[in-house]
Amino acid sequence: MNTEVYIAIIGDIKDSRKLSDRGKVQEQLKQCLDQINDTFDSEIASAFIITLGDEFQGLLKKEDHVMDMIDRIVCDMAPVRIRFGVGMGRITTQINPEMSIGADGPAYHKAREAIEQLKQNEHKNRKYTPNIRIGTEGHENIAEMLNSILSLVDLTEKRRSERQKEIIKTFYEHQESQKACAVELGIAQSSVQRALMAGNYYACRDARTTVTKMMKELMVGNV
Repeated sequence: MNTEVYIAIIGDIKDSRKLSDRGKVQEQLKQCLDQINDTFDSEIASAFIITLGDEFQGLLKKEDHVMDMIDRIVCDMAPVRIRFGVGMGRITTQINPEMSIGADGPAYHKAREAIEQLKQNEHKNRKYTPNIRIGTEGHENIAEMLNSILSLVDLTEKRRSERQKEIIKTFYEHQESQKACAVELGIAQSSVQRALMAGNYYACRDARTTVTKMMKELMVGNV
């Protein structure tokens, strides 16, 4: 039996039927996923691809840049909102490296369960619902801990002002260079620093790093 652990990611566009130009959004998403596939080729077991009109998925063999991939998709697709189900577990069928269609196993099952849980929470009209949820084959208690961390991060990010979001997005796109961000936006570097602090950027980054480290432990079976 294959015991290797993979990470399946399923993304789903929120309120896609309300979009005024779904064709344009899908083309934007395709370009975004193509760039993810190129940038992170060495970590991808099966390339990201649009599977349904409003959904896409990919399969990873490494955890190093899971959060980075999700962040890039979120940034590139904004203001379109996307929910993500992340599943960790085995793949019990053959894997096509060119496209993540046809493969099956607990990794995909857990990612699908995570997506459905997010949808259920939204339908219950909860005041706050995060856009990322992790499911694991085993270690459910650890998955819940990771989801709690991600929920707090997501809530913190949602509370940022539009100006803070703009500055942080530009800062991220310039490899976390305050100087380059300031030049791009035509503002003082001190303004960038204040926005990062007010938006709790570094606290959120550290929390995501902790999530990645825990995922690595799950990948190698040390927990």
